[in-house]
Amino acid sequence: MIARNLSRKYAPEYDPPSGITRTPLLLLQAPPAPDERRFYLHILAAVGAPATALSARAQNVASLEVRVIALL
Repeated sequence: MIARNLSRKYAPEYDPPSGITRTPLLLLQAPPAPDERRFYLHILAAVGAPATALSARAQNVASLEVRVIALL
């Protein structure tokens, strides 16, 4: 319930002149079994990250982490 209230308070905002959507809060639900690769892939999908030349499966966890940090 706290997470839902925060997600409403800090909802994404679209800026028409720049064409950018700003997302101050990213809300994710964790899977039952922790998996770093899935975690980073969900973050990339949630922020609308562009696809890379390599498939998601071909990227190692370290490269996904670096990409997430760079985008955020």
